[in-house]
Amino acid sequence: NTAGKTLHLNLDGNTHDLENVIDLTAKQTNMTQWEYFTTTIKELYNNVETLKSQGFETLVFDPIDELYEMVRQEILRPLKVKNESEIANDFGATGMKIKQTFYDLFKDISTELGKHFNIIYVTYTTVREDKEEGVAKIVPSIIESIKVKKDPYKFNLSKFTQIDAILTVVAGVNSEGQRITKRKLIIAPTESFTAGNRMGKTDAILDPTWTKLQTILKENN
Repeated sequence: NTAGKTLHLNLDGNTHDLENVIDLTAKQTNMTQWEYFTTTIKELYNNVETLKSQGFETLVFDPIDELYEMVRQEILRPLKVKNESEIANDFGATGMKIKQTFYDLFKDISTELGKHFNIIYVTYTTVREDKEEGVAKIVPSIIESIKVKKDPYKFNLSKFTQIDAILTVVAGVNSEGQRITKRKLIIAPTESFTAGNRMGKTDAILDPTWTKLQTILKENN
């Protein structure tokens, strides 16, 4: 697929200076965030051909962590609790329902909208100790939200554990001895970075932009 134009689906209200952004925080509506999100997704499904004719090839969900919390709050809202641990004699059923609902939604977006668009999920990351390899691994924080010790649904977590790129900030010193920071986009696996590596063999890009990221996607897919 070509990268084309990008439609940025913003879930936390922190997107700045990007074109073609849909604000999914629902702050300007009378809907809950879940109602606004599902309405928007239905509109995307119903207008695929129109979006394609306008040159849109990529959908960005930013960040997917907010989508998980949105699902969680929608399920807890009618129960009038703020946390699933408050539900008496639940035995983890509500927590599993939240995970299953999120997973089904993620799978539906990935498979159905993924037939028509490149899908990019933005997520926060966390560091997890890998006892077998003896190193700290950078992994999506969303994996910590949906994983369970006993998994009757047999979630396929491979899509969540494979990261294609990590945007980070690195510190350094310039030629004049001044301390500086630079943005760095890591797109190749390292000892501590589990990656899908669909973006070619470039180690990193400094001062990354969506345009550069799209170019890499276009060249390597």
